[in-house]
Amino acid sequence: MEFREAVRICLTKKYCSFKGRASRSEFWWFCLFTLLLNIAVGIVGAIAPALASIISAVQALWLLLPTLSVSTRRLHDRNLSGWWQLLPLAAAYMLLAGGLLFPRQQSLPEGGTLPRIEELTGTPGAQPPEGRGDTLRRQLPTLLCPVQLTSTQYAYDPPAGGGTVWTGQVLDMQYVHLAIPAMAGPVVRGWLSSRWGGDAWQVQEGDCPGTDLVLLVRSRDTGECPAAAITCGGRAVMYEASDGIDLSGSLPLLARPVMLRTIMGSTRSHSVVSMAQNRSSASMPR
Repeated sequence: MEFREAVRICLTKKYCSFKGRASRSEFWWFCLFTLLLNIAVGIVGAIAPALASIISAVQALWLLLPTLSVSTRRLHDRNLSGWWQLLPLAAAYMLLAGGLLFPRQQSLPEGGTLPRIEELTGTPGAQPPEGRGDTLRRQLPTLLCPVQLTSTQYAYDPPAGGGTVWTGQVLDMQYVHLAIPAMAGPVVRGWLSSRWGGDAWQVQEGDCPGTDLVLLVRSRDTGECPAAAITCGGRAVMYEASDGIDLSGSLPLLARPVMLRTIMGSTRSHSVVSMAQNRSSASMPR
């Protein structure tokens, strides 16, 4: 049985058929198809993080029944009951439930936290308004991108004259640890091109010791650098800053996450973690 025929049978004729038998070639060709599909979804997820969770969910639902059915038919061909496939599923469930396979932790740079916006602006800022505190989120892991973090940091100035209008600066960051190190360069280039591809901006290569690639986005009019991307091995970090923050002068600071090995740091929540308990007590960087 050829690859195309095996995929066609599993996805159409026997999409939900748990009776009969499946040859060795039918089973393994379909396993190869799911592997290639996972790789493609991983690449799309690394380039377009906003679509990663949606595509992964659709893929999982679409392939659930045909995967179970072809596995059952393959076990029948070996004169075994289809229920045997529940044994590894039960073991995986126990690992997940016990937090051994995917612990509810954030992957943070070794030795501390991500670069703080106060270190770029030189001012600690004031306590932000309600609902606008710093955030750190971990995205769903994919095959090619097992670790992906996004964060938003604020440096607010208090309202002038007792008013209600808050002003301040914002720093957005995306950190990814890719399974294939060679993907880091294309990923950050694609990310910068998709967000800063207009005629008003130009992408230049920078230099920072200990890194593989440094890309800076500069304004053709003012020369300011509101966006940057840095890679080292399979790690990549991408920054976007609001007006008034020039990232080109803080490359060693911005490169800190990718130049250090990552460790698992515990958090209080698996989705959103506060990065600042009390911004009013923030101190100046050393």
